[in-house]
Amino acid sequence: MRHLVPIAAPVVLEHFTARAANLALLQRLNTTAEEWFRVELLGIFDRLPGVTVEGTNHRRGDSGERPDFALLHDGRRILIELKVLPQDRNYPYGWQRFQAGRNNRKDFVHTQSGTRSGVIYIYWPDPVDWQRCSRNIAECFGVDCIREDTVSTDQTSVVLSYWAQLESVA
Repeated sequence: MRHLVPIAAPVVLEHFTARAANLALLQRLNTTAEEWFRVELLGIFDRLPGVTVEGTNHRRGDSGERPDFALLHDGRRILIELKVLPQDRNYPYGWQRFQAGRNNRKDFVHTQSGTRSGVIYIYWPDPVDWQRCSRNIAECFGVDCIREDTVSTDQTSVVLSYWAQLESVA
């Protein structure tokens, strides 16, 4: 993940900045639309030089224990999980929303243990709440937020964060 983020994150930021109106629509509708993000990211990864998309956990229907994205970059297999967890009416705080899903915790445990290369976490709308959530994730799971970008929309902003195993462990 640490090798991929420097080449992928600027392209991801540019891509979603150009789609700020779509992001604002998702915010207005109060929906995560994780599948939309998955398709958009697959297209980005497929266009990156030196990156081969090997698969996604939705390629055959039964996701099992496959990662959201399986990539090959410079001979390294990169297994990435995707989290799209904005606050919603049931969970007004990001950390509360994060804790509500067993898979959310599992994906970061997999990253900490090295069975996954990392997590791309997409969050909106409260920047202060995101800072609390981000701090809690780092403390509870022993992972690093290696890059964080923000896309402004007419509603608020969307945070694109990239998480990996602690550098001292990796």
